[in-house]
Amino acid sequence: MNPEFENFECEDKGNYILVKSVPLFDAHDDDDIDISFDKERLEKIVNNNNRRIADTGDKSPLIPGHQNLFADEESCDILGYGTNYHIKDFGNVKPRPTIHADLEIPKENLERVRKLPRRSIELLDYMDEDNAYIDCIALLGHTTPARSLGLLKKNNKPVAKYSYELNVIRSAMDREELKTLIKECMAEAEQAKACAKNDDEEEPLAQSAEDDKDKDKENDKMKNAYEQERRRYSRLENENKAMQARLAELEKTSMLAQRKADLIGVEAEGFIFDINDELDAVSEMDAKSYAKHLERMRKNYSKAPIGSVISGSIIKKTGSVRHDVVPLIPSAAADGSVADYEAQRQMTARTEKIFQAAQKLVNTGKFKNIDDALTAAREEVK
Repeated sequence: MNPEFENFECEDKGNYILVKSVPLFDAHDDDDIDISFDKERLEKIVNNNNRRIADTGDKSPLIPGHQNLFADEESCDILGYGTNYHIKDFGNVKPRPTIHADLEIPKENLERVRKLPRRSIELLDYMDEDNAYIDCIALLGHTTPARSLGLLKKNNKPVAKYSYELNVIRSAMDREELKTLIKECMAEAEQAKACAKNDDEEEPLAQSAEDDKDKDKENDKMKNAYEQERRRYSRLENENKAMQARLAELEKTSMLAQRKADLIGVEAEGFIFDINDELDAVSEMDAKSYAKHLERMRKNYSKAPIGSVISGSIIKKTGSVRHDVVPLIPSAAADGSVADYEAQRQMTARTEKIFQAAQKLVNTGKFKNIDDALTAAREEVK
C-alpha cells in the first residue's frame, strides 16, 4: 500500500502517516453570515486551535462527513486528527491566505480517507472573532464542500491506469465483438435519452444535483447554528451559576453585618457577652432561630450592674472599637448621690441612642462597616 498522497509531503510515523500542510479554509467573504474571513481573522482561528492543542492536547478529529446532530456520538468514527495549524497562500491562479494543518492518519484508515478526498471544516463560535476555532475536519466524497481546496488523492496516474484497463479489454475481444458492444451501448444511450424527453414531470438530473448541493449547504448552516447556540447556552449557564454564587456571598456578608449591629445593640442594653463568640454562633442560623436566640439573650444573659465601670480592655475583647466612640460610664459616688446616679442614667441613655443610630445607618446602606457607622452616629447624637 502506497502511503503517500499526491501533491503533499508525507512522513511515516510508525502507526500513522503525517500528511503535511493540507489546505482547509481560505480567506473569503461569506455573504450568508455577513462575515469577512480575512487574513487577520484566519490568524486568530489558527492561534485558538494551536492554543487548545498546547493546553489540553485537543486536536481536531477527522470525521467522515459532517456531524449528525441526532446520531449517537459514540458511533461516530474518527479517522485521524488535525494539528500544527498555520497560514500560507493557496491557489495557482488567485493566491489567497489559507489555513493549513498537518493530518495524522492511522495506517489502517488510509484507504478510507482516500475515498473521501474533499474537506470541509466545522467552525465553532464563528460569530465571535476572538474565540472561533475549528472543531472537526469533515472528509467528504460526492458532497460539494463550501470551499474548493483540492483533493487528497493516492499518488498514481488515473490516465495511465485507464489506458491499461482499456488495453486489457481490447486484447480480450476481436474487432467484431467490439463493434457489437459499441452498438449495444449506443442503443441503450438513445433509449435512455428518449425516456428522459417523454417524462415531463421528472426533474433534470443536473437540477437535482444542484438541489442536493443546496440542501447540503442549508443543513451545514443549521448544524453550525445549532452548535453555536448550544455552546452559547452552556457559557451563559456557567456565568449564571457564578453570579448566583456571588449573590449568595454578598447576601451572607450583608446578613452578618446586620446581625453584628443587632448584637451591638443588645450589648448596649447592658448585657454581658463576647460579641465575636455570639456572631459565630448566629452566623448559620435561619431568621426564625436567630430571632429566638435574641429573645433568649435578653431573657437569660446577665446585665452589668448599675454604677460599674466598663473597662477599655473588656470592650476591646468584644471586637469593636467603642472605646474610641462611646464615653465610659462612670461609677457611682461612694455616697450614692442622686446627681451621680442621674449622670450615669443619662450616659447610658446616650450610649443606647448612639447604637440605635448606628444600626439605622447600616440598615439604610449608608455604611457597611459598623465601626464607621458608630463614629457617624456619635456626631448625630450630641
